[in-house]
Amino acid sequence: MDERRPQPLNAALQAMLLKRLLLPYLVVMIVVMGAAAYYGGRLTEIQQLRYSRSIGYTTTHFLFHAGKELDAINSIVSIGSTEFIEDTMQANQSSHGIFDTIYLLDKNKRIRIIVPFDARYEGLDMSRRAYFADLNCAAGVNFSVPFTSLRTGQPTAYLMRCTDTGEYLVGELSLTALQSTISEAQADEAGTVFIVDQSGTLLAHPDFQLVAQHINIGDWPVVVNGLKHDSITRYWRDGRLWVGSASRIAPTNWIVVTEVPMLVVYAPYVGAILALALVSIFIFSVTVRVFLGQLQMKLVLPLVHLSQSADALASGNYEAGQKAYEEASFLEIDTLLADFHKMESAIRARESQLRESEEQYRSLIENSPDAI
Repeated sequence: MDERRPQPLNAALQAMLLKRLLLPYLVVMIVVMGAAAYYGGRLTEIQQLRYSRSIGYTTTHFLFHAGKELDAINSIVSIGSTEFIEDTMQANQSSHGIFDTIYLLDKNKRIRIIVPFDARYEGLDMSRRAYFADLNCAAGVNFSVPFTSLRTGQPTAYLMRCTDTGEYLVGELSLTALQSTISEAQADEAGTVFIVDQSGTLLAHPDFQLVAQHINIGDWPVVVNGLKHDSITRYWRDGRLWVGSASRIAPTNWIVVTEVPMLVVYAPYVGAILALALVSIFIFSVTVRVFLGQLQMKLVLPLVHLSQSADALASGNYEAGQKAYEEASFLEIDTLLADFHKMESAIRARESQLRESEEQYRSLIENSPDAI
């Protein structure tokens, strides 16, 4: 028959503390810290979306001023001479830098004035280009898809509007100016901010060569979701997990995207949580050791002394029994020690009475004149 040998009280208490306290403590700590990391990361993602929206507001402001530039020129077209209109267009183009080129098309959509002047384009028929065939005068300012300008060779997009005289004002938007706007607004060194049009083609990116190549990223999940509504998306790309926020630019339905690796978003929280976990485990270990030390002194040692005193009492060594009274601990231990003291006193009294009785009988027998 297999009989388990009882453990020492100190070892049993230590094992109980580790099993009953440490494991639940670790589970609760992991759950709480995991929740803290999750909500901390979500807060960072929301801040990232707000950042994208702020870049969107900046871009909207940029486009708003571009539209106002065309409005200002339009106010001159109906009342000024060709020379005065050209001077106004030249002043707007050179002073603000919003447009690389500004055109005034006649009613047949032929170039009447071009700034900066280029004789090769004067009188050029633009009516067959899709940008101008679908021009909606009622919408105010129209935006084309991005393309490479034949004149400058740089990526650009048209801003177009009808004039009060039935002609057309066209500005080739300077994406370089838009590029500088987002280059100064990088989220951080590990993140990227860029702008795409409604088809997913890059309009502005820290790597301007990607814009010049008309790279289309319309299949990226962050862009797909951004075309529907402002969103935060987690997705895999190039073997890494990314967090991307997308915010639409109202006048054009272009999208501002802020993209940051997932590890960068959660790294500060994970590092803090790991440090806190290590500190918590250290504090827990120290607390358990102190608790076990106090338990050893207040409970285990009195019980050990009581056991030794019981053994000494059983062998007739009453002086050793005094060890049982050296330690004052818990009420139950004090009561047990007091009971032991009463038992020891009773045994002493009975033994003393027995000795006295033996002495009386011995004296009686020894002093008796009769032979016994």
